[in-house]
Amino acid sequence: MLLLIKISMVMMLCISFLCQPVWANVDSEGGADTKKLRVVGDNTYPPLVFINNKGQQDGYDIDFLHLLEREKINSVTIMLMDWNDAKTSVATGRADILIV
Repeated sequence: MLLLIKISMVMMLCISFLCQPVWANVDSEGGADTKKLRVVGDNTYPPLVFINNKGQQDGYDIDFLHLLEREKINSVTIMLMDWNDAKTSVATGRADILIV
């Protein structure tokens, strides 16, 4: 009998978690909230992130962020700088994501 009570309580708990509402980010006009990300990272960490010979941001992480911008995020601003400055930017809230 005690085992049956334990099993039923666990089942009720699981069902209550499954029935929780899922809230999406919706703006005041009813559309999906557009997210703008500020990304900072070290500019001397090839092949992930670096400044190429044309003076442009390049690397695997940069390519991934541009793909993310096309698919899910409205705007991604990428700023490459010295590593310590990048960490400070995230810690002070001037940036959202720190990439290596």
